[in-house]
Amino acid sequence: MSSITRFPGSNGESDTVEEARIRRLIVDAGQPTELPAEDLQAIRAAARAAWRSAYQEQRPGPASAAASGSFWATVALAAAVIVALGVATWWLGRAGGEAPSPASLLVERVLGTASIDPDGSGPAGSRPLLIAERLASGTVIETPNGTLGAALISGVGLRFAEGLTVRVDQGSRIRWIGEGVIELEAGAVYVDAFPGADGPDLEVRTPLGAARHIGTQFEVRWIDGEVSATRVRVREGSVLFYAINEAPAATVTAGDEWTLAEDGSVVTGRVEPWDPEWDWVQSSAPQFDLRGRTVGEYLAWLARETGWTIRFASPELEAQIGPSSVDTGGNLGDFRPDETADLVLDGARLDGRLIDGVLVISRQAE
Repeated sequence: MSSITRFPGSNGESDTVEEARIRRLIVDAGQPTELPAEDLQAIRAAARAAWRSAYQEQRPGPASAAASGSFWATVALAAAVIVALGVATWWLGRAGGEAPSPASLLVERVLGTASIDPDGSGPAGSRPLLIAERLASGTVIETPNGTLGAALISGVGLRFAEGLTVRVDQGSRIRWIGEGVIELEAGAVYVDAFPGADGPDLEVRTPLGAARHIGTQFEVRWIDGEVSATRVRVREGSVLFYAINEAPAATVTAGDEWTLAEDGSVVTGRVEPWDPEWDWVQSSAPQFDLRGRTVGEYLAWLARETGWTIRFASPELEAQIGPSSVDTGGNLGDFRPDETADLVLDGARLDGRLIDGVLVISRQAE
């Protein structure tokens, strides 16, 4: 059975793979208020039991295609039971809604709980944020603080245009101004803009200035304190930051961390694309559907979401494996990207070694 061997420096997790994935199912589903707590607990317990049973049956030996399909069917059923709770709430909330504005943000994922204030009027106008809503200008979104270990982590995944998504960290407050502008009032947002994507630009404003991307992955965080600051981290590409004091725009490039304080001081640093500081963005990553996809396409997605560099043990292996179909079919959206590698690599009869952000892929021993 494939496993990702994590060496020192690779940020290995203490949870077992099974526990981590079960936790993500529960976190992503949230908790609709329409169901009594005891019913919700019983349904989740049953789904977890079915999922764990299928996973354990799959682990003892090499998996056949039929066994792999059966495993994922059971996983899909367990996930569907949990996610359906949230979908039912969304559907009821959507009934009778107005047609969305084309200049809006689409809600793709809601982890834990998040609230929406449609007109920015304050707490009295807030309600739970629902998947598939479109946010009109003036809308405010808030996410509470939480802890991953207690399955209370919160976050939101938004889509602005094809090839451009936004993720909102826990403990954040954003206001959608419209016309491609997000106002960050607390916490952090992560923007993922594919290079060459044909779509409008996005600007993230803070009390100290505005960040504009140039085909990139980057985080903007508002640090509230005795001396508040805006911090920009760039994972890929580059970002221009225009300070409100009309100073020349600062260019922040891949691997750089740039922090501007209220007193005008600037602190710079470095952050690797696979650094644990980026872990939070995986929780609300867009879903990836494996059906009809190749191993190469999956690995490209995995690398972009984790910041890992993918290397094969030999050029011959890369040429042979890259175009091949993924044996394990289904949607991996319920799991963090870094939690999917074991299953997908095993479906391709591959092993992986992860050290300092480099995933080296080789064939499984016969």
